[in-house]
Amino acid sequence: MSQQYDDSNSGALFANDKEGNDRRPDYKGKLNVAGKEYRISGWIRTPKSGGKKFMSLKVEPVDDAPPIRPSQARPVMAKPDPEDGEDIPF
Repeated sequence: MSQQYDDSNSGALFANDKEGNDRRPDYKGKLNVAGKEYRISGWIRTPKSGGKKFMSLKVEPVDDAPPIRPSQARPVMAKPDPEDGEDIPF
């Protein structure tokens, strides 16, 4: 009988192919916290004042749809209701 691996409250980062784009993370992976899945990205940074390198992280929940930034949101125009008696202006 094989035992199942419990991956709750753990994760892993893997080297990421930046494909010529320096803004892409150096590392990417997944993280499980309390049973919820997250994407994790990491960038190797060097302080402007010098000193030791560090890793900057970004964590996002794994959803079916990517999040929409407010700048990407488009207003939804309501269709005129033919029952209200108003003429369509075109």
